[in-house]
Amino acid sequence: MANNSSAGVYTKEIDLSQRVQGVSSSIAAIVGESVRGPVGERTLVTSTKQFLAQFGKPDASLTFMHYCALAFLEQGNRLYVTRVAPNNKFGGAVISIANALNTSEPFAEGQDDPKIYPFIDSELFCVYGINPGIWNDELSVYVYPNTKVSDGTFYVDVYTKGINRPVESFLVHLDYRVDGYGVQQNIEEHINERSSYIRVKQNFEQSEYLRNPERVFINTLNVARFAGGDNGTKATESDIINAWDLYADIEHVEVNMLINGGYSTPSVQLKLDAICQDRM
Repeated sequence: MANNSSAGVYTKEIDLSQRVQGVSSSIAAIVGESVRGPVGERTLVTSTKQFLAQFGKPDASLTFMHYCALAFLEQGNRLYVTRVAPNNKFGGAVISIANALNTSEPFAEGQDDPKIYPFIDSELFCVYGINPGIWNDELSVYVYPNTKVSDGTFYVDVYTKGINRPVESFLVHLDYRVDGYGVQQNIEEHINERSSYIRVKQNFEQSEYLRNPERVFINTLNVARFAGGDNGTKATESDIINAWDLYADIEHVEVNMLINGGYSTPSVQLKLDAICQDRM
């Protein structure tokens, strides 16, 4: 409305309470469901390309979070995203050794936390998706020996559905050792610091490894196809509300905009309002 209190002086008030424009200086946060991406964490994304790579394409049948996030990223470049996926599972596969021969088997069932995978003695290591979901089952790894040098190193090539060449390739070892450039080659440490698709858990208690860690363990080509990935169950209103607690403490994360990813129930709206009030 306009209030012309004196000639040449005009006051104009515009109500922007229903729509906040994202700008490059905004640091925003959003919570919602997704078929991929880290679960229950604050993940900072800085571009639409990075968001789509980590959290996948929009799917209105699941959530509107992706549409809201992409709309913000057209204007801003700092967005914290938290994926909510109750009862999710990791998919993966296990590489074993028996009678000096290697075998590979997909997970018999999805894993809640592959970091504590229950190895049996013959299993050397397991590989699994970087974050949980059905998308894990689109992955496979080729594990094969380094035929150029008999030093125990071997290759792990990562493939994903629809691409007929490896999206990643790693030269690794089961023991802790560095290459000529000073790079650690141990499979768990090397891949977990570099891969955008998989993680590795090694069985350091495997009996043959303990007897002789320098031994050549990988001597045949194995194709390990992942299985067991699960997106989990539909998030409840309480799941969404509880996830917003990650942004309640101003000392843990700096944000100046909270984005509702399509969850319009009063209780979710009140939760966002309470966080805004507390953060002033």
